[in-house]
Amino acid sequence: MKIKYKVLLLLLMSMFLLVAIWIILNSKENATYEYSLEEKAILLQPSPDGQFYITTTKESGFYQLSVWHVAQNKKVGEFNSRSKSLGSVEWSSDSKHFLFSSQDSSLFLFDINQANVESVWDTGNSKQFSPDEENVTVVDGKQLVVIDLKTLEPVSQIQFQGQRPHKVVGWSEDGIPRYVIGSQEEQGHALMDITEDSGVSLIENNLAGNTHYISSSVAVNNHESIYFRDSELRLYEFNLQSEDITRKTNHPVSLVSLSPDGTKVGSYNNGVNVFNLDDDLEEEYSQLKSESYLKLWEWLNNNEFITVERRVKFAGFLGESYHTEIHDISTGEKKMSMRIPKPLMDNVYWAEKAQQIFIQTEDRELYVYDIEH
Repeated sequence: MKIKYKVLLLLLMSMFLLVAIWIILNSKENATYEYSLEEKAILLQPSPDGQFYITTTKESGFYQLSVWHVAQNKKVGEFNSRSKSLGSVEWSSDSKHFLFSSQDSSLFLFDINQANVESVWDTGNSKQFSPDEENVTVVDGKQLVVIDLKTLEPVSQIQFQGQRPHKVVGWSEDGIPRYVIGSQEEQGHALMDITEDSGVSLIENNLAGNTHYISSSVAVNNHESIYFRDSELRLYEFNLQSEDITRKTNHPVSLVSLSPDGTKVGSYNNGVNVFNLDDDLEEEYSQLKSESYLKLWEWLNNNEFITVERRVKFAGFLGESYHTEIHDISTGEKKMSMRIPKPLMDNVYWAEKAQQIFIQTEDRELYVYDIEH
């Protein structure tokens, strides 16, 4: 009897091993590109067209930034910093330039064609391209500095009194910031308006009490409205024409992700949910999943979106699995579900124009997936 149990246990273990091997091989075979990164390299945001990716490595205590051509896996540029850390990367939409910052908040512009780096500003906590990408706005303490990218000279410096700007969420036609999310001294976060006549004025301070970085929950301006969450994570709409503020939901929205036409909003709370903004936030789509964690949500068009998520099986007893999925609201179904190798969840990126997912695994492997939909 004991021999039978041992044989059964051996068979079960073999089946689990075969399934695990199949999952690993299948997830790798689906990759368009698979490369081994340099030792201790960290993957940063790839270019929108998917032609370049960026890594950072640490040498003698200082970081080196490297730019690689994806198809050739060839280094096409590098920057040796005298900094012990490098900030996030902000690409231009044409993939010809990107901005990055160093530990001392110095801001730099990397030109892909020339493979050279220029200093943009000495200090800055964050940076954003204007919609026409002719300017870059830098948050420098209690001021916003707008810099012309051709001359690298400031064209506007907006001072804040009693507030500290965090992120621009709306722009004037001339590429100057108009609406800003920021913090007020001892009053939490607020949405503010900037005009030449009146300077900085408060629109809404209902964001008071947020302990997380509020600008991460602000939806992209769809040219008619700005969406944001309050201290209880409820969704609000600020109409740019009427300047009215409307609460869209009484329940928490865990992730704000607007569809391209601005009619739907995505939320992730034990699964994916999509609500219709034009119909009192009626739920249009739902796929519930227990013990799952979202890393990426990107809209492919007005009805389809892609996610990357981690799932925990039976409270962790059966381990974790990682998936990328395409959801179709018009049919109410998933169009695609694919397992991927175990990624570093902070190193999963979306290349919008190329429609590709870049992931770095714990083993310093880079996988690039073409998404067909």
